[in-house]
Amino acid sequence: MLTANNDLKQQTANAQASKDSADSWQATADRLQSRVYDLVKQQADITQANVAALSAAESKAAAAQKALAMWQAKARGPVNATCAAILATRPAFIVKPPVVDYLAGWPELARMLDDALARDYVLETSIAGRQVYRRKPDAR
Repeated sequence: MLTANNDLKQQTANAQASKDSADSWQATADRLQSRVYDLVKQQADITQANVAALSAAESKAAAAQKALAMWQAKARGPVNATCAAILATRPAFIVKPPVVDYLAGWPELARMLDDALARDYVLETSIAGRQVYRRKPDAR
């Protein structure tokens, strides 16, 4: 009977150890699942914040582009008028480099100058890399 009693105690102890082990594994699984949830939630929050920041940055960039376009449109009018006024004085000579770098952002002005040179001027000579145009006698 003593042996049966010891066997019973051993089986009870083994059962308790198995239950403790199962509980421990369940607790570990619960902690891991909770951590995965926390990480996914954290990533979603970061993504949402990034989307909001990107959207705000895109709005600011769009507003800046619109303001720049408005400024350029306002600036072109007076600059075009100034160039036209200078050409209207019908200067006897126009001197310019072969490529006018500062007109790269002003295609209308470059076209206006090129048209006037082709229509009313003749390339007289080049001095130190500069083109010297003389007004045609019959130019209007």
